[in-house]
Amino acid sequence: MTNNVDNNLDYQIGNQYLNYLVYPIYSFFVFIQVISNSSWGLFIKIGNLTSPISKTNLIVFLLLILFSFLRVWNVKQILLSFSLFLLSSFYLLKYGVNTNSIFLMSIFVGMSFKPSKLIKIDFYSRSAAVVFVIFLSLLNILPREGGAGTYTGFFYSSFSFGFTWSTVLGYLLLMMFVEGSLIFQFKRYINLLIVFLYIAIQIYLGYMTGLIGGLVAVLIFYFKNKQSFVSNFSLIMYPLLLGLSIYISFCFNYASNFWIFWNKIISSRMPIWQYYLQNWPINLFGNNIPTQTSTFGLVVSGYGAFDGAYLYFLMKYGIISLLIIYIFLFFARFNDNAIINDNHIKYWILFFVLIVTAFSETSPFLVYFSPFPMLLGSVALYKDKNDKVAL
Repeated sequence: MTNNVDNNLDYQIGNQYLNYLVYPIYSFFVFIQVISNSSWGLFIKIGNLTSPISKTNLIVFLLLILFSFLRVWNVKQILLSFSLFLLSSFYLLKYGVNTNSIFLMSIFVGMSFKPSKLIKIDFYSRSAAVVFVIFLSLLNILPREGGAGTYTGFFYSSFSFGFTWSTVLGYLLLMMFVEGSLIFQFKRYINLLIVFLYIAIQIYLGYMTGLIGGLVAVLIFYFKNKQSFVSNFSLIMYPLLLGLSIYISFCFNYASNFWIFWNKIISSRMPIWQYYLQNWPINLFGNNIPTQTSTFGLVVSGYGAFDGAYLYFLMKYGIISLLIIYIFLFFARFNDNAIINDNHIKYWILFFVLIVTAFSETSPFLVYFSPFPMLLGSVALYKDKNDKVAL
């Protein structure tokens, strides 16, 4: 009896730390990540928000990690957290500050969150930041349109409502669209209006991945009463799309009309993937690949823009990086604490969209674009018998 009282007291104290420390810091972290991914750092020299891995962002992220230790722990969380710290440290020593180490530690942070709480915080913080950047562009404080190549060093980039590329805004809107669909329940005609508005915006931006990702989310909602189907299908799609990316990289042929057609469909990514696969080996822990965004077509077709999360993580951080993600997807699928709850399906709708769009975009695996790693840790390892996982 005494042990139960002590455990409940520990949980209440831990929950207070989350409410007053971790949740607000995470909200602020998401906000400044979006700001740092806009043109803010090019025109406004406030806050050292020149990139998502600037000193300010890293300090806030370290605080988030530190305060995440204050939660109530179980044995599984301790063991997996230790493994995440080891791997993250290894990648830090090998590559310095890198997106994979941030991804791994974001999984650790996610263990502190109720999935429902995480999605709400992420949605409101991400939406506020996007609206803020767009508002600044409408005031002409940040550029609304025009070429951005001279600022970014990437020839093709162009400003779009305060962001340095329409695809950046497009993917953020995709996340807002899917998360908002999980949080809010409207009448059918309002839902249809929102879907049509979303489609119109993505067409205006010319962002095909955002359009397809939104339509995939709408389609998957029809299976919201079939949790095992969506989660199992997600576990199949992950290795399938990884394998397809590798196959394309080996087999792409400029002389084939078949390959030329499909290369246009995925925005000329195929020769870029092939270039990296031909010049660096697939191995366990990745390669030191230099950034080549300023080659201006002299070396790399597509100006070195290495899009596609599966190939990017495989070549940059190795087989282990993708295997870790897949292992945590399995933990998320078979988390007994969440499986019994009908609303668990909603998280798999988001997972499925992230897994599908990762084929052509690196954005799903980047913290400043999506809540994927945080949600992975949350759904896989958050433990609270009283949590109804309700949105």
